[in-house]
Amino acid sequence: MRSLRITRAISASQPCTTTTRAFSGYKGFGSFHSEDVEELVAQACAPGWQAPSAPPLVAAAAASPIADDMRANFLLDDAWTFVNHGAFGAPCKTAFDAAAAWRRHAELQPLRFVDRELFPHLVASLKALGDVLRLSPRDLALVPNATAALNVAVPAAAAARGLGPGAGLLLLDCGYGSVRTLAAKVCAARGADLVEVRVLDDVAARGSVECVVELVERALEKNNIRVAVFDHYTSNSALRLPVAELAALCRARGVAVVVDGAHSLGSAPLDVAAIGADYFCGNLHKWYCSPRGSGFLWVRDRESVVEPLVVSHGYGRGFASDFIWTGAGDYGAPLALPALVDWWAQVGGLEAHMDRNAALLADATETLVAAWRTETLVDAASSAPSMALVRLPGPRTGDRTSIDGKAAQDALHFRHGVECPVKTVGGELYARVSAAPYNRLGDYERLAEAALNLRS
Repeated sequence: MRSLRITRAISASQPCTTTTRAFSGYKGFGSFHSEDVEELVAQACAPGWQAPSAPPLVAAAAASPIADDMRANFLLDDAWTFVNHGAFGAPCKTAFDAAAAWRRHAELQPLRFVDRELFPHLVASLKALGDVLRLSPRDLALVPNATAALNVAVPAAAAARGLGPGAGLLLLDCGYGSVRTLAAKVCAARGADLVEVRVLDDVAARGSVECVVELVERALEKNNIRVAVFDHYTSNSALRLPVAELAALCRARGVAVVVDGAHSLGSAPLDVAAIGADYFCGNLHKWYCSPRGSGFLWVRDRESVVEPLVVSHGYGRGFASDFIWTGAGDYGAPLALPALVDWWAQVGGLEAHMDRNAALLADATETLVAAWRTETLVDAASSAPSMALVRLPGPRTGDRTSIDGKAAQDALHFRHGVECPVKTVGGELYARVSAAPYNRLGDYERLAEAALNLRS
């Protein structure tokens, strides 16, 4: 039970016991004068709850004028052709300004801010995020990014399913590199097997992700898998994986499922619970256009033991308390979330922009394929909603390496002022293009011309 964690045994001979503390005056944890975080979350879930008003400085920043031209809503340097939103995103000006205003407000009276204001406003951000995702804030935790969430979720899944000798953790070869490193570390610590299913070659050969479910099913039949980690939309290869099917396949076998949703929110309509995963790890700084430093973790069963990366004052009091305070730091990005939610509504709504990005991506890939006389890695249905791989111009050789990819990306960057990643798949070079609200078709026309110049 989670309540047992609030007190720890001093020695092996001393059993853990639970304690009940009455809060009066200092109602929160440590020396904070704020109400207990779990109480604040309960209030936020109650009918009629109203979010605390933002300080005047923050309210003024969040109410900045909205330009009709979406490019003007971002800080990007017009000297660059930026078609690499999929790397680290780009915050909209409103959210950036709101985060900066929160940082300034905090320094006007640091003790007041941390002791009395921070937690109610962080809970308001948690509630705003829950409303966007149509999830209860009780099941969500604010974290710096999807990587931090994965570093919590993967060990939690391993512990919950008893991952150990003779058992395995399953990954796909198209997953994110740092997640593989994390999985290898977890497996090594537990004496378990890391099972990597090779799917990318088959996907590239068929031009579709339809084969992925079959390949995973075979791996499940051959191995004693306890935990599986899948990308929703892959980063390097820009694939749209059938995560709901994969999750159902795994859960039917008692396998815990962790979904890396770094590219999910803001790419396409997202129903986290419907995917069927046990843990979902997401970013706000990519397609939702938050300042960096804001992500989330969703856990299907919040009674499960999910250990925060940082143990601080709130540890053991509940899911939100476990994660919300990691010590003195910069909380500007998560605090800016309500302003960001309002901004999306002011510019026409998130869904409209997701549709617009998808349409722009289709036009962009058509433009590049025609100019380069090449093809996309996979069909449109198998591609991520806002990203795609398009093969660079030139004959197929099958012998290109990541070194060649870096050279091509550097040439686009330094010679032409075009920021576009170049990936190597099956010995061929592909441009991974992104379609974000600030992009226009002319961005991809400039990329097309630059790549042709590289070829010459």
